[in-house]
Amino acid sequence: MLSRIELYRDAGALKADGTTAFLSDTEGDGNLIVTAEGPFGSGDILFFSTDAAYTASEALSVSGSTATKSLPLVRAAGGAFSSPGVFYLYYVPAATTIAQRTIPVSYRLDWTLEDNKYADSIIPAGPTAISFSGIQDVAYAYAVPNPGNADTGYLRIRCQVEGQCDVFLDCMDQDGVRIGNGNLAEVTIPGNTTMVYSSKTTLPTLLGVSSWEGRLACNVMSDKNISVQILTRSGGSLVNNTFISGLDPDPDSPGN
Repeated sequence: MLSRIELYRDAGALKADGTTAFLSDTEGDGNLIVTAEGPFGSGDILFFSTDAAYTASEALSVSGSTATKSLPLVRAAGGAFSSPGVFYLYYVPAATTIAQRTIPVSYRLDWTLEDNKYADSIIPAGPTAISFSGIQDVAYAYAVPNPGNADTGYLRIRCQVEGQCDVFLDCMDQDGVRIGNGNLAEVTIPGNTTMVYSSKTTLPTLLGVSSWEGRLACNVMSDKNISVQILTRSGGSLVNNTFISGLDPDPDSPGN
């Protein structure tokens, strides 16, 4: 869900000049106009609904990076005077990987009668950040060299459970620039299996880039328990950095 708006109709509403506004139970009073700006792709759907069951859905028109909908005020406000109208704005992406960005949403009241209009008819909704559900564990991979570096890094990700692990990588270079234009790289790893990505070949392909500045720092997120290991070969030395997430210490191991 991107946004929520609640509107009331008041039979005693006043115009800007202090006289009573004309409001009826028809669709001729005006419209509520919603606008959302985001990295929308082909097949993406945005729609209003009165509840989580998606009843009384009102689809937005999507054109490029803009989605809009003009909804009659009598419907947006619940249809009757003094009754609240509550609408939720949902975003259903067509792609399995979506950009990790904010989506600004704004609402505007467009009155049919000119003298019903108010100067403050823009209702700011503010930016909405897309969140990802189902993420149970986050591991970390630091100091991954770029493909042109003399060092070679090997990112090893192991699924620590019987079932498969859905893994997402959110990486930034040393200047804090997110790699992959805001998209999260995604990979599925079979249970009790390790997949290895080289900083010179397979890791750039996975991230969808040819290179990056300096060394990467990545959040490695999954819906299951995972372990992440970085092996960096520098000349004749091999440096091992390992992070294990979501695993309880073995009570029978030495030192416990």
